[in-house]
Amino acid sequence: MKKNLILAMVGAAALLVPMVSCQKSADKTTETTTETTTQPETAATEATDSVAELFKAGVDKYPRDVDFMENAALKARLVSLIGQERYDYLAENFNTQTPIEEKDGLYTAHACQAHNCEATNFTIVYDAKSNVLSVIYRVDGKDETFTEK
Repeated sequence: MKKNLILAMVGAAALLVPMVSCQKSADKTTETTTETTTQPETAATEATDSVAELFKAGVDKYPRDVDFMENAALKARLVSLIGQERYDYLAENFNTQTPIEEKDGLYTAHACQAHNCEATNFTIVYDAKSNVLSVIYRVDGKDETFTEK
C-alpha cells in the first residue's frame, strides 16, 4: 500500500516538472521502466538522519540553496539506487529546479535539464515515514522509476 502511494506521488510529481519549468512543446512517445533496489543493511543511521534533515530543512527552498546534490549521504543512496552513470547525468542536468515540497511525510525535489524540461527531468521523492527514496529519471522522453525497498 505504502509503495503504491509513493509511486503515485512520484508519478504525479513527474507530471508537474514540465508544467512549472521552461519547456518546448514536443510530440514524443514516452517509455517507462521500473526498478527496485534494496537499501544495504550497512546504511548507517547517521546517513538516514542526514537525508531526512536535508529534505526537512529544504522545504520551500530550491535544492541548490540547501546544497542538495552535494549532500554525501543523499549522493551515496542515489548512486546505490540508480548507479554512478545515471547519478552523474542527473547531477549534471539538475538545472531548472522547483522548491522542495512536503505533503504527509513525502518530500519531493524536482528539476530538469535547462531548455529541455519536457524531455529530460528528474523527481526525487523521500518518504520520511519509511526512509525510502524513489526517483523518476526521464531522459529523452524515456522514464525509468527506481525505488529503494
